[in-house]
Amino acid sequence: MPEILRREGYKFIIYFNDHDPRHVHVEKGGGRAKVMLEEEIEIRSFSGFKSKELRKILGIIVEHYDHLIQKWDETVN
Repeated sequence: MPEILRREGYKFIIYFNDHDPRHVHVEKGGGRAKVMLEEEIEIRSFSGFKSKELRKILGIIVEHYDHLIQKWDETVN
């Protein structure tokens, strides 16, 4: 379960042998989220994050999208 990015305390994780479609898991404190990276960037599930934090997570993903896609391909494929 490599941590592929850390920004503002949020850890972005991809699990080895995870399943398509591309997505990342995000953790901070007690909060967790699963964010899809293809078709659209979309929060699929979450717990422990407020709306403001979810917007921050989406902004970080947009900013680092190419890096996240690259790391998904390196880790899962």
